[in-house]
Amino acid sequence: MTKFCPRCGMPNEDNARFCVRCGYNFYEQPVGGENLNQQQTMNMLPGQPMGGNALLADLDTLRSAFFWLFLGTILLIIPLVDIVAFIFVLVGFILLIIGYGKISKSSLRNTAIYRSVRNWLIIYFVYELISVVFSVVIIILTFTISTTYYSTTPTTSTTSSIWPGFLGILIILLAVISLIIYLISYLKLISSLKALSEDLGVQRLRNAGNYLLYALILGIVAFVVSVIIIAINGVIASITTSASSPGIIYSLLFALVIPLVIGLVSYILQIIAYYNAYKGIDEFKSRYYYQGPGMPVNYP
Repeated sequence: MTKFCPRCGMPNEDNARFCVRCGYNFYEQPVGGENLNQQQTMNMLPGQPMGGNALLADLDTLRSAFFWLFLGTILLIIPLVDIVAFIFVLVGFILLIIGYGKISKSSLRNTAIYRSVRNWLIIYFVYELISVVFSVVIIILTFTISTTYYSTTPTTSTTSSIWPGFLGILIILLAVISLIIYLISYLKLISSLKALSEDLGVQRLRNAGNYLLYALILGIVAFVVSVIIIAINGVIASITTSASSPGIIYSLLFALVIPLVIGLVSYILQIIAYYNAYKGIDEFKSRYYYQGPGMPVNYP
């Protein structure tokens, strides 16, 4: 269990005697403490954070990150706004790195987990950036080699036949490495949301981690099912006299609907996860904001 300091809002162990941040004594309440709290809020404006807690500012970056990811992921479904959606997701991803970097330096209990997810997100971001640059260089190099060779030598050479095979193996290797880094980063993000739920005492953050886990499982299932279906239809087509018959084509299209539906459900779960992460942090922050004259101060 977690209890929160009424002075600075810092999460503490349930059996803690003093706040780990400000030293507040949980077992010796000052006389007239409630009047003191009321006096402290007299000059505050509605919406102003109680106690100037730095943790709230750090969490605000993470909250914004999940909001941008939530909005960008929704826009990815809508045609003709892919560029805008990509920008939103990119902004959310960068804010995610910054946000986890901030809370990894806080006095929360699971800072090691937040530091780890921050590092893996950076690795994934840098690797994808390098991959894009490398792919552009490969495309230019391939075009240059092809143009130079075919303009000078009309016959086939060993170099021209080896290069496409080497290029294909290299692209597959890069894709496999990217997938591994992505899966590790994704799992780290899931564990960080569950850790943050424990630190802040917000169940909704744990739900967000669970939704991301379900989305990952369904995404893997959709991929495996699609590969199996394509392989089965390939075998059937190879032993059928008419490989391009309408029956085989229709059966293939119908079979591919199954992984597409599973993938869509996975995508929706990911959107729900980002929304719950955003609202979960928002729920925690709302506990420490002055609501206005005559309204209660939301101490946990």
